[in-house]
Amino acid sequence: MAGNTLFVRLRWRCISENREKAKDPYFLGEGPDRVGCELCGACMTGCRRDAKNTLDKNYLFFAEKFGAQVIPERRVMDILPLSEDGSAGYRVTAVKTTGIFRTETVYRTKGVVLSAGVLGTLSLLLTMKEKGRLPHLSNHLGQRVRTNSEAILSVRANASDVDFSKGVAITSSVHPDDHTHMEPVRYAQGNDFLGLLAVLMTDGGGRVPRICRYAANVIQHPVSFLRLLNPFGFARRNLIVLVMQTHDNYLNVSRKHRKIWPFVKTLSSSQASEKKIRFTSPLPMILCGGWPGGWTAFRSAFFPKYT
Repeated sequence: MAGNTLFVRLRWRCISENREKAKDPYFLGEGPDRVGCELCGACMTGCRRDAKNTLDKNYLFFAEKFGAQVIPERRVMDILPLSEDGSAGYRVTAVKTTGIFRTETVYRTKGVVLSAGVLGTLSLLLTMKEKGRLPHLSNHLGQRVRTNSEAILSVRANASDVDFSKGVAITSSVHPDDHTHMEPVRYAQGNDFLGLLAVLMTDGGGRVPRICRYAANVIQHPVSFLRLLNPFGFARRNLIVLVMQTHDNYLNVSRKHRKIWPFVKTLSSSQASEKKIRFTSPLPMILCGGWPGGWTAFRSAFFPKYT
């Protein structure tokens, strides 16, 4: 795609103020009734108003509707083949994830399909391989795990009268170059926990370690640093900029003992690309005018209310 082009992605939403329910618009009316979007900004953390097409409104809803039994709040801890090749079935052990007592339940099944996301599935499979439960798993398990080369940036408004929390969570896209895709992401008012992860933006590379550069950044901008220590109001005054790149990057994922908690193994990742590609954020370039027309496009796409 050509650079310096603003792409606005429209997502279907029915805006409603009267909370009237309507027939499901996604699956020919076969799904649950919906309510129009109230632009509360909670799309990422979970729509509470039945306006978004989420998992419990589509796949899980129809699975139960057509006879599947969904057993929630369980974590699979063990998968044991009842024969060498699994043709006799499997014994699956799961524990309850809620409540005081972690009760254990054992299931017997003819086949198993793992669908716990990349991290959940890899964690379970790597554990089973270590324990010898699934000895025929490939030795390459966990290698060359693809990513979106994501970086999560944040733009903060110091003015007290702004409110970026209202609206649909993701509304537009900007492509500053052929490999970079930027999206604004908002969170609903009160969803400020992510603010605890925010730090002053500091470049790496060079002879000076990044931690030293960050310390210098804190000394140079003490007021901004102190503001970051207070997460309250983060969703209202901050706009997340999700940056993704299409470079040929991938990771190796394995289970290791961590120094901070060496008693159990947890998932760990390392960059595995033959050619390490240093991430370069286009955001400072845009804000400083390095991208022709960049600030105007950035402001109109990400801050339309304040244009």
